[in-house]
Amino acid sequence: MNKSSGKPKDEENSKAKRSRRRVLIFGAGVSASCGIAVAKDILREAVGHLAQQDSDRAKRVHRLLKYLYPGFQRPALNYPNIEDFLNLLEMAKLFNSEEFMKSDLWPQEKLEEVERVTLKAVTDYIWKRMQEFRGGAALRTFVGEFVQASDTFITFNWDLTLERTLWDDSNRMAFWYT
Repeated sequence: MNKSSGKPKDEENSKAKRSRRRVLIFGAGVSASCGIAVAKDILREAVGHLAQQDSDRAKRVHRLLKYLYPGFQRPALNYPNIEDFLNLLEMAKLFNSEEFMKSDLWPQEKLEEVERVTLKAVTDYIWKRMQEFRGGAALRTFVGEFVQASDTFITFNWDLTLERTLWDDSNRMAFWYT
């Protein structure tokens, strides 16, 4: 017994744990449990799906990949990490000017087009995988057994698997984005 309150210490500890606010930080690994590729694989998956739908647009992405990564070979499936590729693409756009390194092979318009095609392919891939959201058992179990209404989530995910799982369980809690 706790002398100050007259309540058993276990009961007080249990109540303190429940009322404690937590911040939970999630990376891309949380989506892997739901069947969505992580950053090192998502470009390969997304452009592969794009190639099945529109080979011409996929070829534009492959040409830029080969230019930026001379060792890139589509048959080898050695696609770079999506974030690395998008960073290089952003730098290519930034430095593609008369003051720096103007490129006639990859002018600003072509770079922007490949960026749009790539981001659309990744978005389409994620939405397709989210519609097939069967593999989220681990995430649903985590939310059902571990998450408390007072928790704050920070996610660095490209997708909404965590948000969707929380939404599916929203009868227990309310949430909002900031």
